[in-house]
Amino acid sequence: MTDEQQPAGDDAAATGKIEPVTTTKEATAPADPAATPWDRSRGRRIAVRSLVALATILGILSVFATWANRQLLDTNQWTKTSS
Repeated sequence: MTDEQQPAGDDAAATGKIEPVTTTKEATAPADPAATPWDRSRGRRIAVRSLVALATILGILSVFATWANRQLLDTNQWTKTSS
């Protein structure tokens, strides 16, 4: 006997018929059958994309800030680089 099937009762055991049992996924299905997991996780997708965009912008700014600190704001380094 598998996890998805079990005898329906004494009559089923006597006749050898096995009926499928409703799984928990089917029992906990959302009330709106048109709602897919993608619809339900829209907020997470927006949050992930926002975090990736923020990390990209911060990465670019940090590289520029490091370059500016080492080249533009340090006069000795600027003269070495220019010559």
